[in-house]
Amino acid sequence: TATSAVIDEDNAIHFKGTAADDLDAILRASAGGGQILINSRNDAIVNIDSNNDTTDAHFAVAHGAATGSSTELFRVQEDGKVGINDSNPERTMDVKGSNCMIQLEGTGGSGRQYSLCSTDDATGGSVGSAGQFVIYDDTAGSPRLNITSGGEIGIGLTNPAKTGIQNNVKVLQLDGGDGAELILGNSVSTNVSDNHIGSIAFKNVDSSTGNAPHYAGIRCNCTDTSGSMDLKFYTGTTNFETNTPALLINSTGKIGINTNSPDHLFECFDNNSSISISRTGANAQLLFKSNNVGQAGQIQVSESSGGGVMLF
Repeated sequence: TATSAVIDEDNAIHFKGTAADDLDAILRASAGGGQILINSRNDAIVNIDSNNDTTDAHFAVAHGAATGSSTELFRVQEDGKVGINDSNPERTMDVKGSNCMIQLEGTGGSGRQYSLCSTDDATGGSVGSAGQFVIYDDTAGSPRLNITSGGEIGIGLTNPAKTGIQNNVKVLQLDGGDGAELILGNSVSTNVSDNHIGSIAFKNVDSSTGNAPHYAGIRCNCTDTSGSMDLKFYTGTTNFETNTPALLINSTGKIGINTNSPDHLFECFDNNSSISISRTGANAQLLFKSNNVGQAGQIQVSESSGGGVMLF
């Protein structure tokens, strides 16, 4: 038989088709009233602006009055934008509400509840002051990341703030009950000597000399394939980019200023002249070397015979 509609059969409207998967689509009022059930054995589609002759058609769910003055809760516009408590969504999805939070929960085992929150006066200080974007751990009852309206970022605290040394700076602050760690790492390339592990760069856009931007910073590199690393400190304008450190602490703890290969515990170079601090046997020594003299002069503290003796 052709598709038919049966009205008032068991307090429902039945739409009966010939296909086995669509024998009975039902629009039903509950026996006690107050509920409408739409039941389909296949797809259920609400089509708006079917003749494509308008630009503001929408599908909405509302509550309150049974007329056009009801309060809209949810809408889907014909351009695909979705609004929750928003009758004029500007983005793909707009969500509005007092203490506005969207909760995500992993249910596949060992999952947690996390919420994305736009804080306001109703949110409460335990999440963050009004005007923040927060990633909130509902399972633990603690905020995990807070971004203030001024652009400051806090991890482990709700009130990240600048030091007061300079105005109009941006802040990333990490706090924890037992301190905080910022870890920069290479977790892919292994067993390659001189691997770049991580760096912190300080950027200056001053273009009065050279090509901006300029960088200073700190860099860590591998020195072998056994996990040893060094630390390099860069100043100036182009030294960071050209890997020319002003100060090096190598993997054995030796410190070099203007040299990448210190031979002594501390070594400072300038135009092939150097000052070094080292230890020979039980004696500490300060070495002076000029680029015109092959032999270094030295001041040595001898610890022999139970006393300190200065040797020149």
